[in-house]
Amino acid sequence: MKNIKILLFTAALLMPLQSFCKSSKDKPNILFIVIDDLKTDLACYGQTGLVTPGIDQLAAQGVIFDNAYCQQAVCAPSRISCFTGMRPDRTQVVDLKTNMRDKQPDIVTIPQFFKQNGYETVGFGKLMHGAKGNDPLSWTIPYKEKDQLKYAKGYAYPANGKYQNPEAIKAYQEAKSKKLNWFETNAYLKERNLSPSVESRVVPDDAYPDGAVAEASMMQLEQFAKGDKPFFLAVGLNKPHLPFAAPKKYWDLYKRENIEVHPFQEKAKHSPDYAYHTWGELRNYSDIPDKGDLSIDKQKELIHGYRAATSFADAQVAKVMDKLKELQLDENTIVVLWGDHGWHLGDHGLWCKHSNFEQATKVPFIISAPGMAMGERAATMTEMVDIFPTLIEYAGFNVPKQLEGHSLLPVLEKPNKKVKDYAISQFPRGNNNMGYSMRTERYRLTLWLKGEFQKGSIVHKPSILGVELYDYKKDPLEKISLAGDPAYREITAELRNKLLTLLQEQAKQNKVNYSGKAQGEKTKKDSGKGLASMAIIDGHFSQELSKSWKTKGANGAVVDFKRVASDDGHTLKVAVSNLGKNPWDIQMMSKMPMQLKAGETFRLHIKGKGGEGRVVLHPEGGKQIVRHLNLSQEQSVQELNFPIQATGAYTLKLLFIEKGEYIIQEIDLGDKAKVAVPFVEGSVRLDNKNIHVLGANYVTRSSNELSFSRFSDKTYHSPNEVRMFSLANGRTNSGIKLLFKTASNKVSLKFVPAEGTNRGAEFLVLQDGQFDNTYKFNNSMSKGEMVLDLTNKFTGQSTVFEIVLPSLINLKLHQLIVDEGADLEVFTPDKKPVYLAIGNSITHGVGQGSASYLSYPYLLAEKLDYNYFNLAVGGAKISQAVAEQTSEMPQADLITILIGYNDLVGFGKTPEDYKKDYRKFLKTIRKHQPNATIYCISVTYTNTKKGKKTNYTPDDFRKSLNELVAEFSRDDNKIIFVEGDKISSKENLREDNPKDPVHFGIKGAALFADELYSIIAKDN
Repeated sequence: MKNIKILLFTAALLMPLQSFCKSSKDKPNILFIVIDDLKTDLACYGQTGLVTPGIDQLAAQGVIFDNAYCQQAVCAPSRISCFTGMRPDRTQVVDLKTNMRDKQPDIVTIPQFFKQNGYETVGFGKLMHGAKGNDPLSWTIPYKEKDQLKYAKGYAYPANGKYQNPEAIKAYQEAKSKKLNWFETNAYLKERNLSPSVESRVVPDDAYPDGAVAEASMMQLEQFAKGDKPFFLAVGLNKPHLPFAAPKKYWDLYKRENIEVHPFQEKAKHSPDYAYHTWGELRNYSDIPDKGDLSIDKQKELIHGYRAATSFADAQVAKVMDKLKELQLDENTIVVLWGDHGWHLGDHGLWCKHSNFEQATKVPFIISAPGMAMGERAATMTEMVDIFPTLIEYAGFNVPKQLEGHSLLPVLEKPNKKVKDYAISQFPRGNNNMGYSMRTERYRLTLWLKGEFQKGSIVHKPSILGVELYDYKKDPLEKISLAGDPAYREITAELRNKLLTLLQEQAKQNKVNYSGKAQGEKTKKDSGKGLASMAIIDGHFSQELSKSWKTKGANGAVVDFKRVASDDGHTLKVAVSNLGKNPWDIQMMSKMPMQLKAGETFRLHIKGKGGEGRVVLHPEGGKQIVRHLNLSQEQSVQELNFPIQATGAYTLKLLFIEKGEYIIQEIDLGDKAKVAVPFVEGSVRLDNKNIHVLGANYVTRSSNELSFSRFSDKTYHSPNEVRMFSLANGRTNSGIKLLFKTASNKVSLKFVPAEGTNRGAEFLVLQDGQFDNTYKFNNSMSKGEMVLDLTNKFTGQSTVFEIVLPSLINLKLHQLIVDEGADLEVFTPDKKPVYLAIGNSITHGVGQGSASYLSYPYLLAEKLDYNYFNLAVGGAKISQAVAEQTSEMPQADLITILIGYNDLVGFGKTPEDYKKDYRKFLKTIRKHQPNATIYCISVTYTNTKKGKKTNYTPDDFRKSLNELVAEFSRDDNKIIFVEGDKISSKENLREDNPKDPVHFGIKGAALFADELYSIIAKDN
């Protein structure tokens, strides 16, 4: 076979490139290997004692990159970034739930590019985590999930794709028979202590998924060898991802007694707490404690398991490479091997990835390419976004401009060459906090910014939460952050400015999406009466004349206004064949008035040629200002000045008063070209069914009012001892969203307060799922009209607006205004699983102002991608009326219940009273919601040690709930107890009110949502 072939192994590692033929007939094949969670703990990276002969051999055949870094240290964002050549802020994939094509439907992946250019593209194993179905658009041969692969004879598919323990497989098959989903199956195994973090069994390699992936890849190579087309083969290896399950022979390569734990297991001095995490991924396994440190023995077992899993993955690489050589394809194939991110093995007290530290962001990266350097090392800083342009250039294609990486072809030719001096990683923490980290040869600077990272203002007007600086020459273990050290002030400022400049340039690029639609900038709100949209008086004639100008030929005048193409774009040709009776009979007038202020001088430049004319500035209801226009037969530019006497709206007119031809090349209005277009009031009826209300159980519509409620009249009018909350506290909008779709460039919503609590209002607005803005009204402002003036970020495009209502106020929508000629479009919100959040004032959102979008249920629902209903009430009391209302709710997939402590002891309740009331409450909810998984969360962290009227402590109530859930779970394994005090701490409490003993602050709510998500989602 003469084709040059490129193989790609996807396993969180990149392998060296080899030489290739650039002729159009003989394109190189690509083997692309990515390995999950792979650190640079490899023999070829100088780590002694590691057994990785397969990868080491590949390194000897190519170039090994010593300073390679991922874009984000978690699977999906890192992989999507590499596969698209775009950073996470561009792909908008920064978590494990976002589907790449939901955010960027027209984005092009590496295999898709080669598919479009005549390649056969095939992939096996874990590849594009973050793209639904591993992105069918990318493959010429449909992708096979790992349960569709062939496994060793006599061995069943591993339990949930992980374990070969027969007991685990039996439990897994039981879970399948019960039709449990992946998360529920994980929980099912964990409850039976059948989901350990490690497994060592005497089984063949292909009893596990990675062995089956290698076998499938080798068979595919045999098929490729028979064909005559170039190919792209992606091989995704899952190990050494948790659990560390590998055949025993790989465990036997290492002696436990020779393994040392990491020497530095503390937080870096002067580093912020949010730089760290509680390694929830590892804690999801049945042999790992829910909190606290790991014993030395357990640490050594995990390190042993990680090394065994690494050697297991290495053996699969070797098999595929041997097959490549056996088929004589190796001389024509470029091989790339890379890791999707690193892994913490105890350093900084961390396990797993999920940080901006060195051990999480640094990755192995090797390229072996025919005709390029062999057995050499490259010191240049490298990022995974560099892979896409490298492969394209190596294969002889033009590199698309939108790619954000650099081609490494110069380095493959001369490994001592440097193409960049930095690498950038990032990681989000909590709600709208993003840590951007720049690694240079010596330093790492991390900036923690507050704000929506997808919105340019986070970097253009940065709100810096914290700064970290590490000097690897003096401190390779990152023991101390030097950002505040006077001796490092200059380098900190230099790197800070460089990083912000790079992020700002990136943000500019992010405004253009792949369909070529420009995302409009947010404009200043109109200060006049009503709402205005921004439009352009087109003096460059770049669009049809009728868009900006009205033309006229009256009283016998014969004239032809024609927009014609020119070398510089378009010009306006005005051919006057016959004049009218008056100088104003032939004219063109701006359709939109300009807002001009008294005392200013309006300057106008007209470029063109022709004859004499007049330029008129006409104020509404005022005296017009006239200037002579004298255009010679040669091209000229004339400046006209108009002193403005009165503030107001002015219309611009051009009068043509001679026969002949005028050529107007440009009418330069300066910044006055942007003009305000008033809205037509009351253009949308509020009983319009295209205004969707989510999270409200009861909605009342009329032509001029839309109101919504979380509770029914029956609940509100229940007896006090059944309702157990005040009517005012129940009448709030926590968890309610409004959604509508329109192509209008401006939208205005007017809300007014209704009966109920009013503690101020803070709205969140999203457009097509992207952050737009927040609107905050203090207690005084929220007593009157609250107007949200919105600008469509996607100018002229149909956009879904999502308005998240405040939590501690009850509102009505009184007005929704759109542009004249625009309307609300028919659309149906995505159908999602349903989440009911039942609880107390913590669940209600007390502690986060009146911003529902900062409460833990909202954050949890967003992480899970669920539609949610907030049924929280003030106080910590058990409301049987709320339990009964669940009969009127949609059938939920998930329910969380958080009923606290302070009010219970305040009313003199005992733990037995609590258990009795809670039992009735839980039975009622289960009766009405038979299919939901219910998480009963015990009392969260509180500074209150004992009740005022009793001597009962929070632990007494926690114990009581634990006993009750145990009672239920004997017959109902979908009622689960969560230790609230184990997933919260003093750190969760309000920073703005230290005297509050129980409520979460903004940061605390985000941390609590993260902890709940890790419990519910398990190791997604």
